[in-house]
Parts: sequence; structure tokens; C-alpha cells
Amino acid sequence: MDTAINSQHLPHPVLSSEGRATSADPESSFRGRDVKLQKVERFFVKIGATINKGLQSFSALCHRVISVILTPIIWLAENRFGLTKLAGLLLVPSQFDVLCNSKQCTKLINALCKVEFKDGRSYRQIDVEDGSTKLKAVICYPPGWNYQDNPTSNCIVFNNPNGMVTGQLFNPEGKFWCDMLPGYLQKQRHCPVIIYDYSGTGLNKTPSSPWPTGDTIIRDGCAVLKYAAKHFGHIENTGTSLGGGVATVSLEKLVSEGMLEEKRANLISHDSFTSIPRVVMPRCHAFADFLGLLVGGTVNAERSMNKLIDRSVSVKVLNNKKDHVIRDGARMSGFASCYAKRLNVSVYESAEGQGHMALPYKFREALKDPA
Repeated sequence: MDTAINSQHLPHPVLSSEGRATSADPESSFRGRDVKLQKVERFFVKIGATINKGLQSFSALCHRVISVILTPIIWLAENRFGLTKLAGLLLVPSQFDVLCNSKQCTKLINALCKVEFKDGRSYRQIDVEDGSTKLKAVICYPPGWNYQDNPTSNCIVFNNPNGMVTGQLFNPEGKFWCDMLPGYLQKQRHCPVIIYDYSGTGLNKTPSSPWPTGDTIIRDGCAVLKYAAKHFGHIENTGTSLGGGVATVSLEKLVSEGMLEEKRANLISHDSFTSIPRVVMPRCHAFADFLGLLVGGTVNAERSMNKLIDRSVSVKVLNNKKDHVIRDGARMSGFASCYAKRLNVSVYESAEGQGHMALPYKFREALKDPA
């Protein structure tokens, strides 16, 4: 029996691009659409990646442009339009080889570190790093010193005057001059002394070293003091002239920041000042400090001294009355004498000395006591 066939239920032939009839397959049609969607998706992903790369390049270019523009502006702001650098020329004259030959200094120190002395004294060069500050310093061990027997001994840190480098602290025999502060103190304490040169001077004068300024010398002092605090027990932070100011400010910074306990350190300020501008204008404190702040050439040791005294850090201040470099009105002894009744403060003035940086008998007697 014949069955009627309804043509509506039969699949309609589909003509291909070549005109041949093909059967309509729903699954293949879906797959075709998926392929097209994937192609479109990949296209937009590529477009997005290209746009993102372009934005990153544009951002980097903007950053470089802004950096190029802002770097000199920031430098000018930090350095008071270059006045800080100019002030540094006067502040640290030891940067000039005419006054302090850095090559001769380096040669002498290197030679001392290689010699084995008959009396047992020795010198060891060390690298000091603290953030961007990188320095070479020297540990000077006294005769007969054995580091193995004294791994956590006391030590002395000496901060230089502004017109001197480490090589000038030694006599022709390679010994400390006994009439200078580091040599006399080592003779009395029989402990290591750490000496160093400020960045841009002596041992630390290199093509890449920064110009010495009020900021850089304080960072130098802090870096060396941190090294001493890490490797030794009690520390006497000392300095003559400019070094006295550096010793005062650097010690106060470490104590205030909790990096050095008050009882682990004491200060010796020798022939130093309350602030650098007052050395030039000892009778006009407010105006001198304002100018110093304006040109960025100040080291405010008075403020730091006040904080150290309040924290009960032992301080000893020595100033020669015949000092024509640090004149009356700028001397630290004038400020510290107001606190002379404090148990942690000792102030000594002498008219016996021969001028700036001298160690008269009164000072020598006072320095015999480490407290």
C-alpha cells in the first residue's frame, strides 16, 4: 500500500556556492558561527592588547617627560637654587686638593692598612653603607689590641674638622698625633678609633661622590655611627670644630630614632659651634640662622645638644677662649654652660690653648675621665 509523502516534512536541499545541492546540518551551522565568534573575539583581544600597549608606552613617555622636567626643579628646591652647593664649598674646604690632597691621603691610609707594626697597632679599612650613603672608613686599633679577645669593646668615633682629612691625623711614623683629639683619647682609653672622611673628600673623593653639603656630612656621620653601634659596645662620638657639630647632630638623630640607647653613647664636642651661620655672624643669631636656612648651609648643633641633654646623654663640651675661628657668641660652651648643673653635662673653657683645635692641660685632664 502506497503511503502519501508530504513534501513539507522533507529536508529542502541547500545550494552551495558552486550551485550543488547540500543537506542543511544544524550542528555544522552552529560550529561555523562559533568559529566566526572566536575570530571576532581574537580580533578585539588583539585590538585591546594593542591599545593597552600604546597606553603603557604613552604613560612611560609621560613619566619620563615629567621626570625630566621635575628632576631639576626638585634639585633646585632641595639645594636652594644651587646655593647649598655653593655654601658647601665654604663649609668643607677639605674637598679641594690644594688644601687636602685626596690621592696622598688614600695612598697613606692604604699603606698603613698593609703594614704590620712592631708595637702591635693595626689599621683596617672598612666599607660603610647606609641607604644611598657609601663610605670608606678606618678602624685604628691600639698597640697590643686583639680583636678576638674584645669583640664587643668600646670604641671612639672621630668626626673631622672641615679643613682636614684622615691622612693628616698621623705623624710620619704612622701614629696618631697625640696633641689631637683622636690620638689623645685612644691613648687614654686604649680602644679602637673609627675615622673617616666626608663624602667628596679624602678617602671618599671619587668621580661619583656627591658634593659635600650640610646634609651630606650629617648623613655621613649617621652612617659611621650606625656601623659603630652595630659592631661595638659603648661609643664615644667625638669631633673637633665642624666635626663637633656633626657628632652632636648625628648622635641626637640616632638616639631620637631609637637606633642607639642613651646609655650606650656619650658626646665630646671640641672647639665647636651652636650653628654654622653663627660662626660667621656670632652676634646676630636670629638673622644668621635665617640666612643659613635660606641657603641650606646650616648644621644646627644647638637644637640637637638640647635634645641630648634632655635625654640624659652624657655630654662634654670643650672650647678654647683664644679660638679666633669659633668666636664668642658661636661657641657651644656658651650654650651648654646654661646646663652645667646637670649631672650629665660637663663644660670646660680654657684661655691656655694656642687657638683653634688646641688641647690645653685643662682639656687633657677633663678627657681622662670617660664619663
